[in-house]
Amino acid sequence: MKVNRFKRPFFFTIILIIGAYAADAQMLVPLSHNPVIKKHLAEEQAPLKSTRQAGAVQDIITPPFFDDFSNISVFPDPGRWSDRYAFINATFPVEPISLGVATLDAIDKEGNIYPIGSQPEPCDTLTSAGIDLTGYAGIKKPVYLSFFYQPQGNGEPPETKDSLVVEFFSPKTAEWYHAWSTPGTTLQPFTLKIIEVADSLLQNGFRFRFRNYVSMSDQDTKAGLGALGNFDLWHIDYVRLNNQPIEEHEKVDDVSFLYPLKSSYKDYTSIPWDHVDSANFNFRREFMPIVFRTTITLWSYGKSSVREPISIGRGYFIRNVKTGKYILPPFINVQADSLIVDSVYLREDAFVREIAYDGTDIGIIETGAYLVNSSERIQINDTVKNIEYFQYHYAYDDGTPERGFGNPGPIGGRGSYIAVYFQVYRTDYLRAVDIYFNRTKNNYTGTLDDAFRVCVWQNNSGQPGTRIYESSQFYTPDTTVPAGQFMRILLDSAIFVSNGVYVGIRQNTNEFLNIGYDLNNANKNKIYISNLGTWENFANSSVEEGSLMIRPVMSRNPVALGLPENKVSNPRAMVVSPNPAIDFIRFSIENSALQPTGIEIFDMMGKRLEIQYDDNRTIDIGHLKPGLYILKVTATDGAFYSAKFLKPR
Repeated sequence: MKVNRFKRPFFFTIILIIGAYAADAQMLVPLSHNPVIKKHLAEEQAPLKSTRQAGAVQDIITPPFFDDFSNISVFPDPGRWSDRYAFINATFPVEPISLGVATLDAIDKEGNIYPIGSQPEPCDTLTSAGIDLTGYAGIKKPVYLSFFYQPQGNGEPPETKDSLVVEFFSPKTAEWYHAWSTPGTTLQPFTLKIIEVADSLLQNGFRFRFRNYVSMSDQDTKAGLGALGNFDLWHIDYVRLNNQPIEEHEKVDDVSFLYPLKSSYKDYTSIPWDHVDSANFNFRREFMPIVFRTTITLWSYGKSSVREPISIGRGYFIRNVKTGKYILPPFINVQADSLIVDSVYLREDAFVREIAYDGTDIGIIETGAYLVNSSERIQINDTVKNIEYFQYHYAYDDGTPERGFGNPGPIGGRGSYIAVYFQVYRTDYLRAVDIYFNRTKNNYTGTLDDAFRVCVWQNNSGQPGTRIYESSQFYTPDTTVPAGQFMRILLDSAIFVSNGVYVGIRQNTNEFLNIGYDLNNANKNKIYISNLGTWENFANSSVEEGSLMIRPVMSRNPVALGLPENKVSNPRAMVVSPNPAIDFIRFSIENSALQPTGIEIFDMMGKRLEIQYDDNRTIDIGHLKPGLYILKVTATDGAFYSAKFLKPR
C-alpha cells in the first residue's frame, strides 16, 4: 500500500475549536440528531434504505471514479455510492477542498444517534457502487484511490481510540479487506491520502468504503441527559479512483467555491418580507463575500511543481423563485485577474441585490455566484447558490444547528435569563417568538415540564433593560415539531416595537435545554445571559462564535401558531404535483387504499381557504393568489397528510 508523502496545511483562516465544556456556566454540545436528514426524509419520496447489494450487476460502473460532493444533496449520489449513511453538507467542514463534503459521524441514516458504548464500534459507512476494474488489469499502471480527510471540522473531535478506516471489497472472495486507517485527533487541515489498489483486486464489482469507529466517553455525558449528542466526526472530500500517475493524484486541477453564499442583508439571514424596502437603503449587503480555492499542487519528493498564475473571473445573478424571472441576469461582475495556485481567497465584490416587497406573504429570492475559468476540469463546484425565504421573522441563524446551547445549573439553571438582541428595520408588532430546540436522546428535554417562560426586554444602552413581557405560562421544549422547524410561542398580547428589542427566556430548570446553535454565522455578541442578576454579554465567553436560534416574529396582523393539531402521519407519504402549479394540483397518498375524508388548503398565516376538487383528487387553485400554501388531507385512517406547494406569479 502506498502511504501519503506529504501533509500540507491548507487553512486560510484557522478556526479554533474550543472545548465544549469551558469554565463558563453556558456550554455547547454536539447534536443528538441531524435535523437536515430528518427534514429531507420527511419531504422526499425515495425509500429509506438502499436496495443495492454488493456485486449486483445493475450497480457496476466504469472508472475513472470521482466525487467532490459539490451537489449538496443530503445523501450520497446513488449513481456513485450504494448506501445512505454519510451526510453530504457544506456546514461542518473547515476549509474543504471544494464545496461540500461527506461527513461520517455518530448519527444514522434516519438522523438519530447510534446506540454507542464505551468501546469503538463502526457507525457510518460510505460505500462505492460496484466498479469494473478489469480494464486496468495487466497494463502495468497502478490503480490509486485518493481522497482528502479532516477530523472534527465544526463538530466534535474523534478520540484517539476511535478511527477512520478504508476497506476494499473483492467480488471473488466476497470479503472486505483492511486497506488503511488513522486514529482520531483534534481539528486538522484536510489531508491527502493515496492508496494503491492491489492487482489481485482489479475485478468486476470491486468496491471501496469509508467507515468511522465511534465510542462514548465520560466527557460526552458530562452535561447531563439533555446534552447527549453527536461526536467523533470525520469529513471526506475529493475522492478519485483511476490509474493516473501518483503525481496526478497529488494535484487538484480545479477551482472551486468552499462555502455557501451569505444572505442579502448585513446583520440577518432573513428579515420580514414587508420590511425589505425599509432595510434596502442602510442594511442591505453591498459586497458579496465569497471564499474559493485555486488549483492545488502538492510537493512531490521535496520538489515543487511549476506554479503558473491562473486567471479567474467572477459573475453573479439574482432570480425571483416565485416568478422564475431574473431580477438580475447572469453577468460577469469581476474581470479575470491573475491568482496564484494552491491558495484560498476571500473576495468581497461590489454587488447589490435588488429586492423589493411585492405585497404577498412570502418572498423567495435566489442569488448565485459563479467562477469563470475555461481551463479547469470540474465545473459543478464553480457555481454556488443561496435561496432566501422572507416571511415574518428576523433571524441570525441559517436554520441548521451545528451544536446545542444550554445554561444549566449550578451557576445557571433555574431563575437565569437568556436574551438575544434584534434591531428592527421598521416599526411593527412583535407577535411571537420562534425557538429551535434540538431533539435529545429519548426525547429527554420534552419531558421537562414548566421548563421556561418567554420574555421580552427593552433596549437599555446596549443591554437588556426593563422586562416588558413575561409569558403567563411555562413551556416545555417541543421536540415533536417536524425536524428542521422551530417551536412557535404566541405572545399573550402584541408588543409594539419601534427600534431594538431583546427576546428570550427565563429558565425554570437546572437541566440543559439544548437550544440550536449555528456555528456558521457569527453573532454571539447579540446574546446576553443573566445568572446572578447582572447581564453579561456572551461575546466575553469562551464558547465558540455562532448564533443562538431564537427569532422574533413580527407582523401587523396576528400570526398563526400552525396547522390544527391532529394525528400526524408521515408527511412524505403524500405527493403534490405539479409543483409549482398555476391552475390545478393533484395529490396522491402512498397508501392507495386510504381515501380522503377532508381536503383543506392553508396559507402561510394558517388561514383556511376555500377550494374546489373532484373525485380524481384534482384541486382547482386558479383563484389563489401567488404564494406558498399547505395542502392538508385527512384520510380514512384518521391521520392527516400535508405538503407544501407554490403558485408562482
